[in-house]
Order: sequence, then structure tokens, then C-alpha cells
Amino acid sequence: MGAEIFSVGTELLLGQTIDTNAAFLAQKLSQLGIDCLHKTTVGDNPGRLIAALQHSLGRSDIIIATGGLGPSEDDITAAAVAQALEVTLRIDKASVRAIKRKLAERGIPQLPSHLKQAQIPRGSRA
Repeated sequence: MGAEIFSVGTELLLGQTIDTNAAFLAQKLSQLGIDCLHKTTVGDNPGRLIAALQHSLGRSDIIIATGGLGPSEDDITAAAVAQALEVTLRIDKASVRAIKRKLAERGIPQLPSHLKQAQIPRGSRA
């Protein structure tokens, strides 16, 4: 079984941010006995992201995406995955509850953009 770590963010491509998530995930995969065969980094560009995801789907059994999953406009990973898989996004109720709880714990007012993080491709698990 081969895995691929799929990192999303223009800041990673430009060297503005070091991809510590990929290193952490590679170590965890190794500890689980899962071979990490590929690491892919793609910027915040919908077309390139979808094309890279489609390429990854053809070569890897497991794809772990990191980055581009926040509440801002340039966080497009979930939507791109849905497009690459030709499915729609759905709201994950457990994620909605977790987001609301964390915002309340921190005293942060809930905005509609926060709940964007509860959208996941149909058929996937959060």
C-alpha cells in the first residue's frame, strides 16, 4: 500500500513557509508501516490543484492532504478534491460541532466562513 502526502499552499512553493506537516506525516506513516511513495506540493490554484490530485489518484492508494483547509477564500482543497473525484461537498455534522465548541472555548464569534471547514467531499471521512 502506497501513500502520498499532498501539501497545498503557494507559501510552501515560494519557500515562505517550511512544510513541517509533510515531515510529521511521513514519520507517522513510517511508524504505521505505510510506505510514503510521493510528496506533492501545489499552490493555491484550482486548475493546477485538480490536475495534480487527478495525477495522484492514479498512482497512490492513500492520499493525505494538508493545507488549504481553513476558512479563508484561498483555502480550496476540499472543493478541489470534490471536483477531482467528481462528487459534491457535504457538511460533516461532527466537524460542525467541533468547530463551534472550539470557537466558544476561545471566545471567538462564529462566522459563516468558519463552517466552511466542515465541508468535506461526499464519500470521505473527517
